[in-house]
Amino acid sequence: MPDGSALLTDTGNNSSLKNQGINYIIHTVPRHRSSCSSDEEFIEIATNAAQNSIILANREGIDELAICLIGGEIYRASCDPQKLAEGIIRGSINQLENCQSLKEITFVDWKGNSTKHFKKAVLEKFAKEINDKWKGKVSVMAEGGDICDKSTHGAKAIVNSENAQMSWGGGISGAIRRALGTEASNVDKQRKGLMKEFNDIINGKERGDNNDNPGDQIPNQNDNSDNPGPGKDKNKSPTNNQNPPTSDGENGDNSRQQPPNDNGKGNDEDNNKGGKPGDNGSNSNSNGEKEKNNPDPGIPNSVKQYFKKNKVKLIELDGENWIITYKDKKEKKIIPVADVPEIQSLKNYLQSHGITSLDVSKLNIGREYLEEWE
Repeated sequence: MPDGSALLTDTGNNSSLKNQGINYIIHTVPRHRSSCSSDEEFIEIATNAAQNSIILANREGIDELAICLIGGEIYRASCDPQKLAEGIIRGSINQLENCQSLKEITFVDWKGNSTKHFKKAVLEKFAKEINDKWKGKVSVMAEGGDICDKSTHGAKAIVNSENAQMSWGGGISGAIRRALGTEASNVDKQRKGLMKEFNDIINGKERGDNNDNPGDQIPNQNDNSDNPGPGKDKNKSPTNNQNPPTSDGENGDNSRQQPPNDNGKGNDEDNNKGGKPGDNGSNSNSNGEKEKNNPDPGIPNSVKQYFKKNKVKLIELDGENWIITYKDKKEKKIIPVADVPEIQSLKNYLQSHGITSLDVSKLNIGREYLEEWE
């Protein structure tokens, strides 16, 4: 899914979420900070995702929504979480101006965090505005909590922070998956189906396919008037550098999908192939020969150190396992992801870039080390 977008599913028929009265999950897609040009871009994309969650809830007639700190853990990397919380709150409040069916939104800090960023933002930046204009409609959990526990927030729908592939991860995503239990696979089928519908529409629009039913066409992608950006006038649409061409507004039968705000242009074919635009998502050609890849400065330092310390040639992600190829190019090990915490960030990096492996040639870790593989 494009960065900043969101889609809505139910919570199955017999999950703990459903049994509590949490009937919907809105799955959002932030962008990893390493793929953004600045903290501001990262925050704006996460805020777009929050705004699109509000639009979806409003369309579905949902009156209460609980919002997590989207992109607030591994995805934000070095970005100040306090600024992220402030951006999400500002953008959400702006969006409420145009989503009057939504009666209340609640910002939920994760219970395990020592600093409650939403709470601090409200106290320092938004207390007067909320009290004067949004009292009873905007709230924050004072001590944080578990967004999967309805007694924490009372909302019928919760927001999930997910990767572009819509595959269950750690953090909030992992907590929601566990709360779904056996229904997780059913919810996953729902969102994968919505992703396919979305991509079919986008691909058809790029090919210039004719559609005899105007109700099924994608509206003008520059018509973003109902989705103001963080800290901006609600009658102006934000701009960012997102790649996939998207639109805003009703999408016929695709009312459970909300693309990101985006006035930019991009190549959706690149996104379907995986990786960044122009990246084929692979580190070798059809003959197995090594390509001369440019180092990616966004790869976490902990991952680079792991490559050097353990003399690793290639790391591949296979479900919940790493397949690690070592220096001699012969020895491989299969290791559970959970057993290698020092490269946990690599899983999120791979998923956010739409790839499944990382070769040493992608790392900027010194000529001498790379020459060992020649």
